Amino acid sequence: MTLHTSGSAKHAKATIDLPSTERSIFRAEALQRYAQNQEKVVLPHLVSPRAFVYLWLLAGLILLAGLLLTFWPWLEELMVRAT
Repeated sequence: MTLHTSGSAKHAKATIDLPSTERSIFRAEALQRYAQNQEKVVLPHLVSPRAFVYLWLLAGLILLAGLLLTFWPWLEELMVRAT
């Protein structure tokens, strides 16, 4: 039993050739569907898209707060000189 794929990665078609002497307990369509499902790239859904946006906003706020705390003495000095 051999597995052959053809086409681009996005539209790949999988076919399975069974030798005539080798009998399979599986239907040919089931084997082809199995081969096609093995080729699909599936990424895990860890968070919803809305939560993903909120997490990026939270990361940006944390970064902004860190920068503000880091440069606070320099900003304070600029404010004193301005007055």
